[in-house]
Amino acid sequence: MIATAVTLFQRQGYRATTWRGLVREADAPWGSVQHHFPGGKQQLAVAAVELGGTVVREAIVACQQNGAPPDAIRAWFELSAALLEASSYEGGCPIAAVALETASDAPAIAAACEAAVASWVEAIADNLRGARLDEARAGDLAVLAVAAFEGAVMIARLQRSTTPLLRTADLIADEVERAIGS
Repeated sequence: MIATAVTLFQRQGYRATTWRGLVREADAPWGSVQHHFPGGKQQLAVAAVELGGTVVREAIVACQQNGAPPDAIRAWFELSAALLEASSYEGGCPIAAVALETASDAPAIAAACEAAVASWVEAIADNLRGARLDEARAGDLAVLAVAAFEGAVMIARLQRSTTPLLRTADLIADEVERAIGS
């Protein structure tokens, strides 16, 4: 049920995803859904955001195993581009749509979104600090990378092309390279 929620929220957003649609897509019996998620759709959304956030963080960390920080940035964006293309440009970030739709009126969901994104920033910043960047510069570049990623995903979905993600990966990786080299 949680994985189904991640996918549906990612593709159509939180508000357009109905509780009935979630149950149908997950092929789950009503009774067990209500038993596991007595807080309803909001409780499920928090669990879905936590899962989606963890999956992205794990992907970021896995990409960092393959070389220097600029290469890790490129690898993360390239992996995401491949996943987006495989979804016929219906996928994308498992957090963005939910965050945008719920930030002002669902504090528990907004907090889960904020924690997920913060974990991505921290994973990237940790890697940059390992390349001897100071705390502030590593944090700034990590925020830039995540912000650029989110914007590039949106543009890639709109254009139905991986080019925005791949071009943005190169730009961010170049910035990281300059920071490490200085």
